[in-house]
Amino acid sequence: MKNIIKLFGAIALVAAIVFTMAACPTQSSPTDGPKAATEPRTTIYVSKDNNYQYTLEITENLQNRSVRYAARRGDTFKLTVELINGRDYTVALVYSGTVDSVVENQTEIKIAINVKGEQLDITIKGVEMKVITGTIKTDDNNTITPGILTPIPTFTSVNDLKVWLASQPANTAATAYAVKLNVSDLGGMWSTAGSVGNALYTNSTKYVSLDLSGSTITSIGDSAFYGCASLVGIIIPDSVTSFGRSVFSTCSSLASANLGNGVTSIGEWTFFECFSLTSVNLGNSVTSIARSAFYTCPSLTSISIPSSVTSIGDGPFINCNGLTAINVDAANTAYSSQDGVLYNKNKTTLVRYPSGKTGSTFAIPSSVTSIGHSAFSDSASLTSIAIPNNVTRIGADAFRVYESVTRLTSVTIGSGVTSIGVFAFGRCDSLTSVTFQGTIASDYFTSDYFDSSAFGTIGDLYEKFYATNPTNGTPGTYTRPNTSSLTWTKQS
Repeated sequence: MKNIIKLFGAIALVAAIVFTMAACPTQSSPTDGPKAATEPRTTIYVSKDNNYQYTLEITENLQNRSVRYAARRGDTFKLTVELINGRDYTVALVYSGTVDSVVENQTEIKIAINVKGEQLDITIKGVEMKVITGTIKTDDNNTITPGILTPIPTFTSVNDLKVWLASQPANTAATAYAVKLNVSDLGGMWSTAGSVGNALYTNSTKYVSLDLSGSTITSIGDSAFYGCASLVGIIIPDSVTSFGRSVFSTCSSLASANLGNGVTSIGEWTFFECFSLTSVNLGNSVTSIARSAFYTCPSLTSISIPSSVTSIGDGPFINCNGLTAINVDAANTAYSSQDGVLYNKNKTTLVRYPSGKTGSTFAIPSSVTSIGHSAFSDSASLTSIAIPNNVTRIGADAFRVYESVTRLTSVTIGSGVTSIGVFAFGRCDSLTSVTFQGTIASDYFTSDYFDSSAFGTIGDLYEKFYATNPTNGTPGTYTRPNTSSLTWTKQS
C-alpha cells in the first residue's frame, strides 16, 4: 500500500512539473530547480492589431518564490501601446503596475491587470500574446479596444530567429513577418555565418519587418544587411550611434527605416539601391550624412533633415527620381531649405534640387554663388536653366545624367561663372543650345570637361567656344541642329 501511495505521489509531482513548464514562455525558459531564484526575469510579449502595437513586459517578483513561473500575482508589468501609422509608430500609452491575478491551464495563462481603472484580461500562450479583452484608456482619455491580435515573435538570439524563419512558409513584402530581436551583437556583415544579415539573406523568401529597439547594440557595421532583399522594415535602437558603409545596400524591398535617436553618422552608400524605400526617420542626433548615402532610392518622395546635421557629403540623393522635397528643420545651423530645395544655411550654395521636383525651369535665388556637386543631376522635369550672374562656380557633376533620361535642352551660363567642374553637364544629350554670357579661363574649363565630361559626348562645343580666344573663350550662344549632331555653331 505504501508503495502505491509513493507511486501516485511521484506521478503527481511529474504532472505538476509538466504543467508548470507548459505555462512558461519557451523563448526565455528559466532554469528550474528547488532553490530560490536570485534574479528576476523579464519576459516580453508583443502583438498588434490593425491600428496599434501592444508590448507587455512582465518582471517577476521573487519574494517568497522558490521556483519560476510565467507570471504570478504581484509581478510588475509595463504595458506600451503604440499607434501604427503606415510603418511608423507613435506611443499612445505607457503604463506600469502589478499583476492582479493569474489563471492558468495546461496550454495558456490569463493575466488580469488594471490600467487607469479599467481591467484588462490578457491571454498568453507560449511566447505569444493572443488576446486582450477590455478597454484601454489613454493618457489623453481616449479609449482603445484591441482588435484581433497578431502576435509578434520576440527573440533573444540570432540563431533562434534563423530557426524560426526557416520553419515559416514563404510570404510577400505585403504580408511580411513582424519580428522583434533583442541582442547585443548583430554578428557582423551579411556574409558572416551566424549574423542577423545572414539569417535574412539565407531565408530570402521570408519577408521580415525587423524591430531591434530592444537590442543593446551600439553600432552597425559595414554591409550588415547588404543584399537582404526580404527586409521590408527596420527599427534601430537609440543605443546605436554610428553606421558603417553600405549597411542596407541593395535591400530592394526595404520600405521604411527608423534610425533611432542615437545615430550620429550615416555612412557611404547606406541605402544604395533601396528601390522600395518610402519612409526614413533620421532621428534627432545625426550630424553627418556621407556621400551617396541614398543613391538610387526612386520611391523616396521626401526626406526631413533634422537640426543636428552639420555635414552632408557629395551627391547623397543621386538618382532619387521620385524625390520632390528635402525639408530642413528651421533650427539647423548649417543647412536650410526653400520650396523643397536644399541649400547651406545662408543660401549661398545650392546643395540639391530634388530630381523628382516638377517644373520645366527653375529660378536660382540671387543669394547663390555656388552650385554644388550633383546639385541638379538626373532632374526629371527641367528643360532649361539660366544660371544667374551671381553664381561663380558650377560644381562637378552638377547637371550630370547618371541613370535617367535628361530633358534639359538649353542652358544659359551667367557672366559671373569662373569655373565649371568635371562632368558638370555630363551625358546631357538633349542639349541643343548653350549660351555663355561671359568668358571662362581655359585653366578652369579644359577640353576634358567636354570630352565625355562637362558636356558629355555631344560634339565639338569646347573647340568652338575657344576657337577664336584659346585663353578665355568667346561669349555667345552655341547651337546644334539636333541631338544626333556633333557639330556646334556660334550664332551671330
